[in-house]
Amino acid sequence: MSINDKDVFILAPLQGLSDFEFRNAYSKIFPNSFEMAVTPFISLTHGNNETSKKKYRDVLPENNKNNIKLIPQVLGNDEKGIIEVANGVYNLGYRELNINLGCSVKRITRKTRGSALMKDTEELERILNKVCKASPCSISLKLRLGYDTNEDIFRLIPIINSLPISSVIIHPRLGIEDFSSQLDLDSFEKAYSLIKTKLVYNGEIRTKEDFNKLKSRFPNINSWMIGRGVLNNPALFAGYDKCPWGAIEKFWDYSTAYGLPFRLIQH
Repeated sequence: MSINDKDVFILAPLQGLSDFEFRNAYSKIFPNSFEMAVTPFISLTHGNNETSKKKYRDVLPENNKNNIKLIPQVLGNDEKGIIEVANGVYNLGYRELNINLGCSVKRITRKTRGSALMKDTEELERILNKVCKASPCSISLKLRLGYDTNEDIFRLIPIINSLPISSVIIHPRLGIEDFSSQLDLDSFEKAYSLIKTKLVYNGEIRTKEDFNKLKSRFPNINSWMIGRGVLNNPALFAGYDKCPWGAIEKFWDYSTAYGLPFRLIQH
């Protein structure tokens, strides 16, 4: 991979897969591969939003035995609950909270959460205004280009530019599209030209060639989020086209030691 010193790699939130057990095991085998990780989302629907130890299990400092900077993520459409989670993670020592506006899972979107919240620009603006004013943490966003039209993101960009949003992570697909659909890099490029805050690219970086093509097209982007590409080849950022067998054996050992789910080991 043609990586310069400015490129930063961020582990994507993979619900049920990239929890602290995975992060701890991964960082032992491939230290310093990721500088940051956005956690799988904290839901507003289970437990007390400020004090539930079960709700915050994945981000408890004592569970995260690695050197990866962690950014908790929240999923929901209730500003009061989001602010409560912001207070909760702040009390654990975190200073940034990411809001999930990109989830495409139907059980989430049918409740107007995740990417479906992008459909209602007025409601989303109201939520973001209140959260940005009350949150003790800085706020970042993880988006798709929209729910069922890329017009969603272009309506949202002036709102993003008017608020103290620390960064925006964009996956260049719509919420109604699955991961087999074509990336809309043209719309991503247009959004990139309009967004004034820091932008992070996310989507279909599975090989060194994938990264090099994207870096060539977007040379001024220096922050890259990778999720499924790491499951495809955990050694990607160690410079390997395929994961060495020795690393797989180590990962198996750490997986059993940390109790990782079998579906993750299967990847």
